[in-house]
Amino acid sequence: MPTTQPICISQQEPVRRLLLGAALNLIAARGLSTLSIDDITREAGLNADAFYMHFSSKTVMFVDLLVHLGNEAFAELEPICAASEDTTPWREQILTLFHTLRRHRLCMLCWTEAKLLAARDEGFRHWFTTFSQHAATRVTEALSNICALTGRKTLAPPEVVALGLMRLTEGIQLSQLAGEGGNTVLAEQLVLRFMDGMTCNDTGAQGAQRFRDL
Repeated sequence: MPTTQPICISQQEPVRRLLLGAALNLIAARGLSTLSIDDITREAGLNADAFYMHFSSKTVMFVDLLVHLGNEAFAELEPICAASEDTTPWREQILTLFHTLRRHRLCMLCWTEAKLLAARDEGFRHWFTTFSQHAATRVTEALSNICALTGRKTLAPPEVVALGLMRLTEGIQLSQLAGEGGNTVLAEQLVLRFMDGMTCNDTGAQGAQRFRDL
């Protein structure tokens, strides 16, 4: 599998950009499993030779697409990870993180397809696990920085809380895409309740007792 090096569709050569853009639209509309290379090249207005000049298989192309989408997300997280001063209240910063983690519809559908492929393909699963761990590390860094800036303490290891927030966000977004997730206000309230329960301003024994009481 390719490594997770930054890929920006807008900066790729035109043929590669057309192929990745066509794949993104088709995967979101139809899913990955039934999609053929001919479908992708036809959508892009190209032929199979053009595809194989850039990708050795549909899976390799899908990995490149996921890396591009992931690096877009990491770039959006960077200001949160790097902030050295911010007087914004805790809850507002958490909502900023939540909305940063929420990807647009095409990204979420591709991410869901990636999870399905990982469940079925052991080779892809190995790559996807590594990529997911990298994503979780970046979210942990963002959450830890928010806590440092606002004087909060997580009641479980930061990486555990960050993973919980990621999975909660994914579940909310997927439910909303399916038409069953409620509105944005309810989603925000759910995230805030989760994060309020997993953090506190306390330290030492009092904080530890709160964690045991959850």
